[in-house]
Amino acid sequence: MSTELIQHHAPIAPAMSVRDIIARAEVIRDVMKKAMKNNVHYGKIPNTQKPSLWQPGAELLTMMFQISVGTEIDADLSAPDVVRYRIRATATNAAGAFLGSAIGECSSDEEKYKWRKPACPAEFDAEQTDWKSLKW
Repeated sequence: MSTELIQHHAPIAPAMSVRDIIARAEVIRDVMKKAMKNNVHYGKIPNTQKPSLWQPGAELLTMMFQISVGTEIDADLSAPDVVRYRIRATATNAAGAFLGSAIGECSSDEEKYKWRKPACPAEFDAEQTDWKSLKW
């Protein structure tokens, strides 16, 4: 999966004070302690040193900061044997002001989606001959 950050020049908002930044960080820590669960909202990805924020945790934080994220298909890049989409996600605040956007792509041709073991022998037998494969 590839991602691309799209930067937009928005009007500069007044800077937060150090006190406001510390207070916001404390709220995030409080949410983490009281509402987030390890290996549900955040966790350590194998072969990494520090825990990472996972999608359910990001969804809690967007709810806390009243950020709405909408998605739309930017492009259908599919081919006969491959499903591939480019998706645009756009974030807005509670007042509807634009905060930012990003683009990501996903394809059925990625290794993790490309091959799987058939559920049963009948499924394997029903597959097109040139598509039959088992990954060991």
